[in-house]
Amino acid sequence: MSHVIILRRISTVLLLLSAAFPQRTSAQPDEPIRFTSAQWTMDEGLPQSSVNDIIQTSDGYLWLATFGGLVRFDGTDFDVYDRSNSPGMRSDRVLNLLETADGSVWGSTEDGVVRKQGDKITTYFITEGSSKYSPSMMASDARGTMWVTSDAVVYHFENDAFTRVPVRRDPVNARKAVNDANGVWLVHRREVVRTLGDSAYQILDLRHRLRTNIIDIAEHPVGSGVYWIATMGEGILRVAPGDTTLYSVERGLPSVYMRNLYVDRKGDLWVTAYNGTSRWQDGRFIPIRTAEGKPDRDFSSFIQDREGNFWLGTPSNGLFRLRPAVITMIDQRSGLQELKMLSIERRRDGTILFGTNCGGVYEWKDGTARYSAINRWLINLCIWSVLEDSRGRVWTGSRQLTRFDRMDRPGKVFDSTNGFFGLDIFALHEDRNGILWIGCLNGLFRFDGTAFTRFSRKDGLPNDDVRTIVESPDGRLWIGTTDGVGVMENGRITEFPIMPESGPDGRLRSRYVRAIHHDADGTIWFGTYGGGIVRWKQGRWSVITTAEGLYDNIVSHLVDDGNGTFWMGSNRGIFAVSRDELRMVADSSLRTLKCQVFTARDGMASAETNGGFQPSVAVDEEGRLYFPTVSGVAVVNTRSARINTIVPPVVVENIVANTRHLPAGLPVILPPDSTNLTLHYAALSFSDPAKVRYRFKLEGLDHDWTDAGTRRTAYYPNLPPGEWTFRVIASNNDGVWNTIGASIPVTVLPPFWMTWWFRTLIVLFFLVAGPSAYYLRVSQLEKEKRNQLRFAEQLIESQERERRRIAADLHDGIGQQILIIKNRAELAMAYVSDPSRMKDQLKEIAGSALSSINDLRGISHDLRPVHLEDFGLTETIRTLAEHLQAGSSIQWIVNVEEIDGILPKEKEINFYRILQEASKNILQHSGAMNASLIVRRTDNAAVATLWDDGRGFDAEGPQERPGMGLRGMVERARTFGGSVEVRSQPGNGTSITVTAPAEKERTT
Repeated sequence: MSHVIILRRISTVLLLLSAAFPQRTSAQPDEPIRFTSAQWTMDEGLPQSSVNDIIQTSDGYLWLATFGGLVRFDGTDFDVYDRSNSPGMRSDRVLNLLETADGSVWGSTEDGVVRKQGDKITTYFITEGSSKYSPSMMASDARGTMWVTSDAVVYHFENDAFTRVPVRRDPVNARKAVNDANGVWLVHRREVVRTLGDSAYQILDLRHRLRTNIIDIAEHPVGSGVYWIATMGEGILRVAPGDTTLYSVERGLPSVYMRNLYVDRKGDLWVTAYNGTSRWQDGRFIPIRTAEGKPDRDFSSFIQDREGNFWLGTPSNGLFRLRPAVITMIDQRSGLQELKMLSIERRRDGTILFGTNCGGVYEWKDGTARYSAINRWLINLCIWSVLEDSRGRVWTGSRQLTRFDRMDRPGKVFDSTNGFFGLDIFALHEDRNGILWIGCLNGLFRFDGTAFTRFSRKDGLPNDDVRTIVESPDGRLWIGTTDGVGVMENGRITEFPIMPESGPDGRLRSRYVRAIHHDADGTIWFGTYGGGIVRWKQGRWSVITTAEGLYDNIVSHLVDDGNGTFWMGSNRGIFAVSRDELRMVADSSLRTLKCQVFTARDGMASAETNGGFQPSVAVDEEGRLYFPTVSGVAVVNTRSARINTIVPPVVVENIVANTRHLPAGLPVILPPDSTNLTLHYAALSFSDPAKVRYRFKLEGLDHDWTDAGTRRTAYYPNLPPGEWTFRVIASNNDGVWNTIGASIPVTVLPPFWMTWWFRTLIVLFFLVAGPSAYYLRVSQLEKEKRNQLRFAEQLIESQERERRRIAADLHDGIGQQILIIKNRAELAMAYVSDPSRMKDQLKEIAGSALSSINDLRGISHDLRPVHLEDFGLTETIRTLAEHLQAGSSIQWIVNVEEIDGILPKEKEINFYRILQEASKNILQHSGAMNASLIVRRTDNAAVATLWDDGRGFDAEGPQERPGMGLRGMVERARTFGGSVEVRSQPGNGTSITVTAPAEKERTT
């Protein structure tokens, strides 16, 4: 549902006849008071167009009875409770409403009674035998006891059920019941009943007087003993001591078929009938009628809320709100043909002149606007200024200056032929000496009745475009221009030092002055075009703008109503501000203004007023102000303008954590995984919900209030753990704040590692397990140190063993071959004379030399494979695999993928040595028939796997084998950040997996 009310204006105003709301100060007591109206239908969220009853509950909500369920209304949104969303509802067709002392909302339905108590809804049935009945009347006494009448029987609610109460006919107790303020009035058929305690007594038996049943009863005035009895077909019967009078259509009732009676906040009696609503005044009922008779007059219910607004429900057109109109319009319906107003002047005889934008002059008198006779003689109908002087003559300013001594005679035109050179006349003013001052586009002109004198920038005027001229009590003239203010004194103009466009606080200001007002104490107020209000007092400037709460920074009109209030016209509407508040804000003793704002929702056809022309605002004998707008003349009834002082209740209506809805009235507790909090709130102010303003904060987390404007939702994503309090405050339509507002505790539970018990456990863990961990760590370090020492010893032993092997290979292999070569060489020299035998010896020498070379290459290859330097790691491993396949009886399966570049060059030898050592162990110790060497490359590593089906061994036990063994493989793998995984069991062969991560993986 939208959070912005779409107001459907059914008529510009509603007229209530004089007896309904008499204007006791008016010269014409039968003049109607105007109302503005707003309508809500299904388009705005109502579930059904029939509004059968309306109440305002103690918490401030409006509740509506509809054929679509129970409806709660906060001024903006409708919350509907029906069978689809409320399990306790048995019928959606709700007829009447009542609130009891415990805050329960009761609704009578077509077959029972529904009760909403908190979040629980329960339906009760009133049964007699096998029949179910619907209440015809509901009431709650001072004790909070619920009473109903149904089918001519009285019931009260006790022990969670409706109990039948017999109606007693006891004159003595009947008198006690009437005098007991704790009882309630009940009606059924043609009898009137009053409760006393848990009993009901007949007060009136009107079966002899009425033919139709009674529908409602009210005492009016309260405590007078005069009772008004509404019937279902005979009008209203007034019963007073010694007098009974029946009122029908002839006495002002809209119909004889009544719906209900209502006594408003002022004690006035209203009656709602099947054909309209009337108010009792001066011996008769006066009906409400609309200006054009268009709205639905068949109202089913009628109440007044706490702020004084009237609410009416209709059988088929939804909900209406009426409130007294402060502003009414003079427009086409009043006789205007041109609506763009520029200048307004009130004459001594009460006629008000309207100067229009190229539509001539209109005269307003006796409620009608007439096209003035002077238009036939005007050269130009663009009237920017119209003035009546002290001799009753009318001056008009356009592109020419014209004076009319009589409205029915041609006027005199002043132009260059008689010494007047003004262009585009925007302002006219007559001073206390009868001198006429004319503000034009090209300067200020003075006319003493004989000659014109021009003042321009060269004479001290800040700008030649003059828009307003005001005379102060000391006789000085203040001239407002589009770029500054000039002061005329003793025939000379000096520029008044109005503040520059950018002040020391950095805020932009406007030097275009449209309105000037002087207080009796010498204070001067300037209304600017875009810079708000500027005050000059005792040599000190103060600026008041929207930052201080001013409604608009364009102030085209500045009018004192004589009651301590400034009225201002702007491009966004007309607004009123207390002069005392303006002074306090200017003196920095008050931070923010309260503005009473009037726009199109308050009766204006357009919120934009026209400024920059003088005279601009007229005041009539009743204190009404006439403002020029772009859509006619806005008339402000300042006497009916009252600040709404009712502090609005503030409620938090809906809370959502992530996507889970939480109860609005309970503290919010959020687990660590649900820290996105959304809160929807409302201020129950119904006069103009669109003007309600909000501020909120999460105390403990937010340092300052968040100014939400009209937004009714607060968002808190990713709340940290802690205990907070959400607070929201709001103002009503006239800026009266509820500074207490509503508050909801919010607790965000921490994750387990931030809880006190977990931290305590951690402390205990370190206190208890710390020494153990230290001992284990020291033991582990000592074990690693022993392992490293053992590895170093094994490494040294291996190196010594390798040296001995190499020495033995050199001695037993290469040494023997060299000795053979030596001996063969000596024999060859002995056979020099026998070439054939010498040739045999040389062949033996060559063979021994070749064998020595091969042995030397083998030793060298064992020390550092030459292929590793020349062809890379992949080719070296493939060569190793070829040797394995060629020099062993084991059947080898070999697959070597390209892995060059995986390891740094200086680390490749270690990877190779691991494979060399592992394959050597397979050859020497496994006793296998089959084996495999698989080397593959992944995205981030080289992985080699050697497998055999030999005898295997206990991989977890001690390794008593020659060479470096498994420990040496592991230590070599650590040099390049890799790992060696050995899987073997006795009799089940062995699998060794070597993983070498890529260099970039090791660095990350």
